Amino acid sequence: VNGIILIDTGARLRVHPDILKASREAARTGKPLPLDRSWAYAETTPQSVVDESMALTAGTDLWVTYGDWICSDSFDFTTRLKDINAPALAICGEEDGLTPLKYHQFFQERMPNCRLTAIKKAGHWVQAEQPEDFTRAIRGFLDSLPAI
Repeated sequence: VNGIILIDTGARLRVHPDILKASREAARTGKPLPLDRSWAYAETTPQSVVDESMALTAGTDLWVTYGDWICSDSFDFTTRLKDINAPALAICGEEDGLTPLKYHQFFQERMPNCRLTAIKKAGHWVQAEQPEDFTRAIRGFLDSLPAI
């Protein structure tokens, strides 16, 4: 592995119990989960960006979405981070309520070659909310890797 990029994630992903409960109920009833945009988007993110992001996942079966939340909630990679020596970039939006900045700081503190980029005015959909800053961060990291 020449390098890894960790985007809006964490080594241990706890999902808020209210999200798990609402997602299970949405799957059971077939009614999509109502979005509280404060969990996933920066306060300044235009509604058009929220709508575009929601459209990307709108066709996903609600049981699949619920299963994704369950898998996220049970995921734990914390004890293995020290063994990841490849260059890494942890990138997130400063206003991400689902995988907050502290999750990415954890990567930086525990992985020997990890650097952190927190993008202002972005939440969990950092690539859609601030695409230019996101692309610049990714390109900068890729350009810093040794040629294969």
